[in-house]
Amino acid sequence: MLFGISTKVLRDYPLEDAIYIAADQGYQAIELWVDDVHQLHPDRIIQLTDRLGLTRTVHLLTEDLNIASFNPGIRKESLRQQAEGLRCAAQLGAGAATLHPGRKTAKTRTMEEAWACQTEAVRELAWVAGELGVTLCVEGMEKLNGEFILSCEDLAALLARCDVPGLSVTLDIAHLHTLGNVQTLLQQAKALPVGNVHISQSRGSKPHLTLFDPAGEIDCRGALAVLDTFYQKTVIVEGYVSGQGLEIARRSIRQLETMLEDRI
Repeated sequence: MLFGISTKVLRDYPLEDAIYIAADQGYQAIELWVDDVHQLHPDRIIQLTDRLGLTRTVHLLTEDLNIASFNPGIRKESLRQQAEGLRCAAQLGAGAATLHPGRKTAKTRTMEEAWACQTEAVRELAWVAGELGVTLCVEGMEKLNGEFILSCEDLAALLARCDVPGLSVTLDIAHLHTLGNVQTLLQQAKALPVGNVHISQSRGSKPHLTLFDPAGEIDCRGALAVLDTFYQKTVIVEGYVSGQGLEIARRSIRQLETMLEDRI
């Protein structure tokens, strides 16, 4: 597995500094959020990450967008912005781009209608990604009102409905914890084409605590052990705390490395 870190963990730093921090702390990958990359020219990002030995992944926009909206205007604009994010990922030479699926926000519409909108939207973006040479990874979400792409079964059903070659998924360890036992759920993920993984701690229904949060309830060592049986791509650290980005980066990579050493 390639351990990486999200630029959102290091959001208190300019992007160039965040890239250097990731490399200095021993990460092998960095997940670039689309709304962060405007800080540097794409060529500079490629030059810097290549020189520092960092694999690039991209996270598409999440705020105020809903690709499965029943409102045609909102859905169209959401799709436009996500397609633009995929073009950004291609420009950066990122192999994978993580997408948050749409939500059901209209109580008067049926779940099957929501699935139809979701499928159409993800299929459209998957074809765009394929033409650009980027792997689109749909992320399984946490248990929140409106979210309905949650479990591995949901992700498998979405991929089957879309039926687009190369469409993949992002597993979020903290999101899985809101659904049940993480190790059990990861066993179910073995049948999925997993293209990216996010890792952080969680407590109850609150995800994205730092990996070393003493209140965290996830057995991350056990989760890594299961992942290691079928997955060898990027594992991206999440969990932002204002003013603690460098400390989170330093402690998280040490903890992940220790977990793997203990397993061996």
